[in-house]
Amino acid sequence: MDQSSSTAPIFAKLVDGSTWTEYSITPSLSKTLSEKARFLATLSITIDVGPQSQLFTSIFAAGFKFPSLQELRVTVVHPITHETFCLVVPTLDLPTERFPSLKGLRLDGVAVNMSSPFLPSLRWLVLRNYPAMERRLPVTQFMAALSYCPNLESLQVRHYGGAFSVTGNPPQRPVSLPSLKDLLISDTPAVSSLLLQVFYIPPTANITVFSDVKGFYEDDFGRGYVTMLPSDRRTMPILRDIESLEVSLNATTYHVVGETPLGRRLTLDIDMGLEFSLGFTAGDVLYESTVRNLAGVFRESPIREAVFRGDFTRFSPNSWRVALGALPKLARIRVDDVGAYGEGAKALFEALALPAALGTGSPTRMLCPQLEVLMVQGDKYGLPVLDEVAKCLECREKAGTKLRRLYVGLSVGLVSGKKVELEKYERRLERLVPQCRISV
Repeated sequence: MDQSSSTAPIFAKLVDGSTWTEYSITPSLSKTLSEKARFLATLSITIDVGPQSQLFTSIFAAGFKFPSLQELRVTVVHPITHETFCLVVPTLDLPTERFPSLKGLRLDGVAVNMSSPFLPSLRWLVLRNYPAMERRLPVTQFMAALSYCPNLESLQVRHYGGAFSVTGNPPQRPVSLPSLKDLLISDTPAVSSLLLQVFYIPPTANITVFSDVKGFYEDDFGRGYVTMLPSDRRTMPILRDIESLEVSLNATTYHVVGETPLGRRLTLDIDMGLEFSLGFTAGDVLYESTVRNLAGVFRESPIREAVFRGDFTRFSPNSWRVALGALPKLARIRVDDVGAYGEGAKALFEALALPAALGTGSPTRMLCPQLEVLMVQGDKYGLPVLDEVAKCLECREKAGTKLRRLYVGLSVGLVSGKKVELEKYERRLERLVPQCRISV
């Protein structure tokens, strides 16, 4: 979009390729808009809440038709004050007969009347930043509106959940979004679980859920991921196709990603923000809680590969047993340990050396009985880690569950000058694993 659009309240492109810029919202805009409406291809409006937005919405509701308009972006800027929640949020009416060709709609800080039928030509919809306390949009109306959008490919709901109202129990029958390719929800767990309950998301769609979870104790933090999803997962068939999993910490965001063989992704992010940056929360505790609660999210998923990147200092053998015990089809595990000690690795090897159900000796009851590839590396890993690996693999060999491939990445500073001991461990591990590599 043209640079002038960032400084002008109104910026538009016409079907002939020319542009229109309006630097003020005045009553005369009504006449100008009536003359240009039928020639507009895209229209972007950025205005302050208050008299300016009220004047614009009254002009916009005058009944002009936009037969060629394909993209509409409306942003109402709200002041960041304690009184923000008391402001009256303007509401737009977008009847189909006035916008027959609209393919893209972005509403930021503004409410919308979604009376049916609602814009059947729509391909992408973005709803952002609903700041008021009054709930204007019944969920049933939102569902009915999108049921008239069979070509909708992209849906984003960002901090807009305050607009939704629910009377009684949520509808039992979800609305299908057959063409959807990308869904992004950035809101509270209650909003994300509600939307994922009332809409059926095809397995070919990527789903991203971003949340700022408050009110959980540190050791119970991982349950936040469970609350982001509906209790009934039939509306999310992607879960039955996910075969690979990654759990990591990026800056202040805990990141859980499940991926299908066709590359479709379910991404669950929880941002700790300032609390994390200031050290009010223990990152290693939160990471352990995240991994321990994976079963609550992926209990129906045939996970074959799992990657864990984080601080494993607080992991116990039981932490790993709870996490990996819910993933019985795992064939490949990768651990990138950024912790200050090697205790996380030690706990993992202890867990993998024991039967999945203590007190049984059946080979099929070993934790991760189908495990073939194990890759671990850490900045603080030294020779003691190799000793733990060897003990683990010897136990698994006795139980009839041998690995096919092993990779261990060690800290060069912790093994420097210990070539003889290192070679001894290499020979010991090579007898246990056909493909073994120790990297320094």
